[in-house]
Formats: sequence, structure tokens, C-alpha cells
Amino acid sequence: MDIKIILCGIGGQGVVFLNRLLARAAMDAGFPVMSLESHGMSRRGGSVVLHLRLGSHESPLVSQGGADLLLALDAQEGLRNLSFVKSGGMVIVNSKDEFPAEVSTELKRLKIKTHSINATELARKMGKATAANVILAGCTVALSNVSLTKEALQESVALMSPKAAKLNNKAIEIGYNTF
Repeated sequence: MDIKIILCGIGGQGVVFLNRLLARAAMDAGFPVMSLESHGMSRRGGSVVLHLRLGSHESPLVSQGGADLLLALDAQEGLRNLSFVKSGGMVIVNSKDEFPAEVSTELKRLKIKTHSINATELARKMGKATAANVILAGCTVALSNVSLTKEALQESVALMSPKAAKLNNKAIEIGYNTF
């Protein structure tokens, strides 16, 4: 596996937890992992961008136009970070709406697949609005070429957050089965 991922959102949405969950599942599966966190002006409410590289790499940084996958917990942050996605890459965004028409047209031209999921609403329905990030993790395994299984995510999240393991496993299931 040699995957370059950009994760983005707003402080407080669980972007860092999502990064750590994917990294832990990859490490537990035996893959080399490198990660870099970049926070905006404030931790809660500010822009958060993380670079995650799964496989053999010399640097954690993902260059502009080099990401295989963009995971956006916020639609505006997703738009702001689209320049990281390479032609033929994929975007998974937590949004009830698709990208604007002109953006979608350009993404199609670049053969970038986009998937919108209202993970926040799905998390609210299951009784835990903060589980949107874990729902996105389930989507990632179902939709992308990340060589991780749903079960590997569930094992990792149970180790990371034992008290919320049942809830997080349900969130992974929801994300995995949405598409």
C-alpha cells in the first residue's frame, strides 16, 4: 500500500482522531505510516489539515496535486484543500450537498471521484453527533483503495476508545454500508 491522504476540517470535529484511527489501523496491519498535523489560528474552530501517508515514504508531507484521497469533515475546508488531490484521486466529504456545479465540472474533468455523505446527520440519528468522523472512516474503507478492512478499523477504534467501542463500531458500520 502506498497511499497519500489529506484530512481536513475544523477544530473540534475530530479530524485528529480520524487521522489517528486510520494511522493506527494501518500500523496494526503492518504498514509504515507517517503523519503531520497542521492547525490554524485556534485549535477549536480553526482550520485543521493533516497529511497522512500509508506505505514507504521519506516525508509526511503530501504535495499539491499529490493526494490519492481527500477526507473532508467540513465542505468549505474540502473546497479549500481540493488542490491537494491528484488527477484520478478521490474526495469524500461530510456534506448534505454536492460541490457547486463549476467545481464538480472541473473535478470530473480531472477524473476525481467525489462522494458526499451527511455524516453529521447520520451521527445525530445514532445519538452521537461527534461520531461523524468515525462514520467517514467507514466510508473510507468502503470506497477507497486503502488496504484496510472494516474489522481492522473496529479493532483499532476499540483499543483507542474502549468506553465508546460499541458506538464507534456502529458508526463504522453506518459509514461502510452507506455507499
